[in-house]
Order: sequence, then structure tokens, then C-alpha cells
Amino acid sequence: MKRIILLCLVYLLSDYCLAGYTLKRNRNLELCREFLAYLNRKPDFYYFEELKQDKKFKSFTLPKLSLVDKSNYLKLYEKIYFYLHKYENLPENKKNKLRDEWYDEKEFILSDKVKLYTANIDANHNGKIDKLLIAVASYTENDKDYSFKGSYYYYWSITKEDDFNPNELYKLHEGLPFYYKGRFYMASMRSVGVSIYEPEVSKYYPYNNGVTSGLSICVFDRKKIGRS
Repeated sequence: MKRIILLCLVYLLSDYCLAGYTLKRNRNLELCREFLAYLNRKPDFYYFEELKQDKKFKSFTLPKLSLVDKSNYLKLYEKIYFYLHKYENLPENKKNKLRDEWYDEKEFILSDKVKLYTANIDANHNGKIDKLLIAVASYTENDKDYSFKGSYYYYWSITKEDDFNPNELYKLHEGLPFYYKGRFYMASMRSVGVSIYEPEVSKYYPYNNGVTSGLSICVFDRKKIGRS
């Protein structure tokens, strides 16, 4: 909040206090037009850590995320991690390497940068509500390669019993979650702009390897105002 206030003061309370996004794709789509207005009602980078409810944004809602104790889900996360990396099929030298990589991943997950949540969402649009394990990783202006604060969201489908079914497991990379007219979307926030994605299971990979693709619905360019 202090950063936003200082930014506005620097620009003398001019129009630069509000974001200046422009819509590059699907200009006639209602979702894109409304999300553009949503972005431009607030200062630049305002939504990069999380999306916020806006009564002026018609049919826009946010999913309910339930914060969970990491220690209760670490073993499940480990099982998913090794499964998605095909641990059982690796030669021994690569298994050793993956185990070393897991220690780094575990340290990251347990750090203050990451929070774990669960949520009930039809994230792959197959008409079935799935329970998701969601890791939210926050980065700051002091992190390498980042000049702004923000968050990454990562999603894994799990069972109601807090396990995973290899035949139904899918993984979604990145994107801040929201609903528009009851349908799930993700907003990818970057310093150069914002993209809205509609997640779907990839047609080019087996369903159970966790690889998914997203259809890009809206693309917004960010007007540079002295920051990159």
C-alpha cells in the first residue's frame, strides 16, 4: 500500500495513479471489456498479489480458498511431485537427482513465501467439481528478476480424502483464480501485461500426466510508466 501511495505522489496525483491497460485480443467479448475496466479502476500492479472483489465487475466472483496446515499436506505434495516426474521409471542416477531436487522443493514449500490452500472448483471444465490443492508463492520487489510484488498460483487435483488418483490427476500452472458467470478462469499477471486463460486438459498429452494447456481468452497490454 505504501508503494502505491508513493507512486501516486511521484506522479502528482495525475492519471498515472490508475493503471493504463489496453485490450489486445477479443475486444468485443464482454469478459475482456469488463476485465479491462476492472484493471484500470485501480493503480498499476494493484492486482498482482491477488484479485479482489469489485461490485462494479458484473458476474465476477472469487473462489473460496481454505488455508491448510502445510505439515498435513506435505506428504501428499511429495507423492504428487514424484509421480509427475515419473520417478518409478527413472534410472537410478536420475532418481538420486530427483530426490535432491525434492529437498529444494520441500524447503521452498515450507518457506514463508508459500501458502497452501484447498478449494472446490471445476478447474478443467468437465462438469465435475474437483478438490484442488493450491500453492500460492509470493515474490517481492527484492527477488531476482522481479520489479514488483506478485503471486504465482499452482493447482493440483486431489481426492476428497486428501490423496490423489493417478487417473484423474491434473495440474494447472500459474494464474490468479476467478469466476465469470460461474465459469472458472485464471489471470496471468506480468509486468508487460495481463492474460486471461480458460484452463483445459491438453489434447496432446495423456490425461493422467498432469500436463494441461489453457486457452487464452483476453490479452491486455500494460502502459509503461517508468517501471518494467
